Amino acid sequence: MPVVDQTYLYRGMPLSPAACLDLLLQHAGDQPLTRGEIIRLLERLHAEQGGIFKEPGHLLGAVKKALRTGKATGVPANPRQGYYTRASTAPDRDAVQELVLGPPADGFDAAVGKGGGSVYVWYLPAYRDRARAAKSEHWECKVGMSAYSAARRVAEQGYVPEKPVCALLLRTNHHRDLERYLHSVLDGRGRRIASAVGTEWFHTNPAEVLSIARETRWLDVGT
Repeated sequence: MPVVDQTYLYRGMPLSPAACLDLLLQHAGDQPLTRGEIIRLLERLHAEQGGIFKEPGHLLGAVKKALRTGKATGVPANPRQGYYTRASTAPDRDAVQELVLGPPADGFDAAVGKGGGSVYVWYLPAYRDRARAAKSEHWECKVGMSAYSAARRVAEQGYVPEKPVCALLLRTNHHRDLERYLHSVLDGRGRRIASAVGTEWFHTNPAEVLSIARETRWLDVGT
């Protein structure tokens, strides 16, 4: 029986198009694959690591959208009709993260959803750089909420030794519910930083937070 990775970002949830693209870039290898082979690969990887699946056809739709997004940017490459592979040159990690999260807006690297309130993720660059040096995908991030401008809220956090990265803005009319749920899931994964000042610091990353939020009814990301 495969050993379940407790740090797997998509454990306990179905795969979104962004998650499909993320896994494909990590695990597809260098050989061209058909769409059917990609679906079987992602289905196996996701099932082995504790992921769940929605109704029949959901994964097919998510993979189709992921491949359309990837083709538009060259990640993954489409060397011949009906086949896909990773680009021959590894993409910049920050560029891939923007592809997974979405376009920048409102002073944040990525912003999704609709509503007058928000949940946001910010961190210090040193935290991310330290995690990357240790080959870790998780670092110290603040996951907070605001009923007004999240960029203003971040600016009011107090003095910090370097400019924070305003990584992710989740617009919603249910910011309290969404924040509570995100904290609960991250708590369940053992990610809370007990030694931090306050209760909003976790070892996570923006992609993981977005993946969790997408599976709730409190984030309207459209089609």
